[in-house]
Amino acid sequence: MKKIQVYFILASLLSACSLTLPDLNDMFGQVEVQITTPQPIHPTQTIYPEPSETPVMSTQTFTPTPTKLGGVEATVTPFFTVQVQSPVPAISPTPTSLGEGFDTVEISGNAIYWGVCKPGEVKITAYVTKPKQVVSVVIFVHLVDTTSDNSTPWSTGDVMNKGSSGKYSYVINADVIDEHRNYSKAWVVYQLVATGAKAKIVGRTPVYLQNLTLAPCP
Repeated sequence: MKKIQVYFILASLLSACSLTLPDLNDMFGQVEVQITTPQPIHPTQTIYPEPSETPVMSTQTFTPTPTKLGGVEATVTPFFTVQVQSPVPAISPTPTSLGEGFDTVEISGNAIYWGVCKPGEVKITAYVTKPKQVVSVVIFVHLVDTTSDNSTPWSTGDVMNKGSSGKYSYVINADVIDEHRNYSKAWVVYQLVATGAKAKIVGRTPVYLQNLTLAPCP
């Protein structure tokens, strides 16, 4: 009796296994799988401008800045100063034996030499008659050959150094006189001209013709 029951159970299991299982695609539908190919990742490149061959320097201009000190507005002054030489007034020498506007004109020597020997320079000192009216004194120089009529043009003029009490001075250097090498011996001819406001001429000395010679080193 037990054997019959066993056979019956086995037969039931085999019958159940022979059943056709349903298709999973029919039950759940078709599943599509899309595979996306990853894109290559590139690093970001930053382009910097090439440096110029010649650096450009900026120009800075100093501007004084007003500053309030104790409620009073003051201007800060830069620590440096610039000295500008006064321009030569637009005047010219006048050949004349008469003079006015000067009390005295003195010269420290009567001969100068160009080259390495001394003396190579002389100092001229002048005193004007009315110091308050004089703004500047200009000296004009040119050379005249001692044995001929050859000469150089008058210089454009140099402003003499101003002192106190109407005193003006100037150093004549043989090496800086125009065309000094063209003469074996020459007279250094000069004249002083005093100017006042607006370059108005207020005095002239005579033209000093033969009180200073120039020559090369002996």
